[in-house]
Amino acid sequence: MSMTGHSRMDAPNREKIVTNAAWANAQPTLSVLTPFLRDDPTPLIAALGKNPTGAEIVILDDGTNDDALADKVAKAVEACPAPACFIRSYDNLGRSKGRNRLITTARAKHVLFLDADMLPDD
Repeated sequence: MSMTGHSRMDAPNREKIVTNAAWANAQPTLSVLTPFLRDDPTPLIAALGKNPTGAEIVILDDGTNDDALADKVAKAVEACPAPACFIRSYDNLGRSKGRNRLITTARAKHVLFLDADMLPDD
């Protein structure tokens, strides 16, 4: 998989992080945080990325261990015009630790948690 942004594997945490080209220099005012387990968050990534408005998108795969889905999500993050980050955890962290993991990556003062199967209204 080619990475246009940043990718790394943290052995102790058993996770991989993929960011897009817009991530590095962004100064977001809102972090949209979305954990998922088996749900496909790519429609949400596409919808949120249509009109970048100062928000960043942070997605966490909480141990799904589905390589095809992870590749699909990584490609959606790379293609997203808004600053986006995908954290793939190879272990299931659970609801609380997963949300806390998202918070540690968020860079904005304000956060919004969305479920992966949600979509904004037109």
